[in-house]
Amino acid sequence: MLIFNPRNSEDDVKVFAAVATSWDTFYPQAERGANLHNIAIEGMRNVRIIRNEMAKTINPDVVDTSGIIDIVLKDNRGNVRRLSDLKGKVVLLDFHLFSGDGSADRIMMMRDIYNKYHSRGFEIYQVSVDADEHFWKTKTAALPWISVRMDDNNTKVLSNYNVQAVPTFFLLDKNVNVVKRDAQMKDVNAEIEALLWTAAHICRRRTRISKGAETTCVSAPLPVPQTGRRHERHSQKLRSHALRSSIIST
Repeated sequence: MLIFNPRNSEDDVKVFAAVATSWDTFYPQAERGANLHNIAIEGMRNVRIIRNEMAKTINPDVVDTSGIIDIVLKDNRGNVRRLSDLKGKVVLLDFHLFSGDGSADRIMMMRDIYNKYHSRGFEIYQVSVDADEHFWKTKTAALPWISVRMDDNNTKVLSNYNVQAVPTFFLLDKNVNVVKRDAQMKDVNAEIEALLWTAAHICRRRTRISKGAETTCVSAPLPVPQTGRRHERHSQKLRSHALRSSIIST
């Protein structure tokens, strides 16, 4: 089970359709050609559905002045967890049904993503829509990320984020603002990498401006460009030359 579906990409659907047409030319009546056509047709239907869904915008009334659509729910240990408290991190906001088909495979993929990026300032805020609280607590007891659950008193969370079906997820930047939802992403790893790089770049710039003052950045530093190292070596040579000259002159 994939976290994202390549058949939801309009570009991929065009490729499937082109390959199907070429296959018909060289192998008419072949079963594989029919399968390719079916994939293309399914993809075109998915793209139309996605377009219709994306036309529905998030209700602006639930967005605060900072642009955050906050979520405040209790986690599997009874602690109140606010989505807005994750400001400074890149966040994958996930809506999940643990009792749904394919849940275990999807959680394994989520774990791989979490392990890969967590040390660089990445977090998962996972909202369960399971009706059975005990079942949810059992399934999330060993998960390393933030696991919260909705009940009948806070179903507005789904409408606030225009969630029509689960599972689904959103990527949020370091200001906890929505950047993209899963239907808009072809490669979730590439999207996370881009957001982490942007966060790290901004962090380094702010730290440089503040000259070491405390910041809220939580990300790994960017590597020093090679040009910067050459410049530093050149500066060291100039300082050494100036020191030798002053010794000789005295």
